[in-house]
Amino acid sequence: MSERAERAVALFREGCTCSQAVVVAYCDLFGLDAGSAMRMSCGLGAGVGRLREVCGTVSGMAVLAGLKHGGEVPDVEAKRATYVAVQ
Repeated sequence: MSERAERAVALFREGCTCSQAVVVAYCDLFGLDAGSAMRMSCGLGAGVGRLREVCGTVSGMAVLAGLKHGGEVPDVEAKRATYVAVQ
């Protein structure tokens, strides 16, 4: 298991939601502090707001894909790249 995966598992065991664990484990790659990463991914936990819909791990991955590939302004190619990464 990679160091980041181990970090995500440890964060989950400490009480983070799956989405928080994933986003925080990678936040340094995107210039985010852990506190901001925790707050921005909090509502995605337990299947988005405890609705048991999309898994928090998948939601966290989608957030990270947006941070990596998404644009800062409306951008068709950035959306496409993000959607490809999420799919």
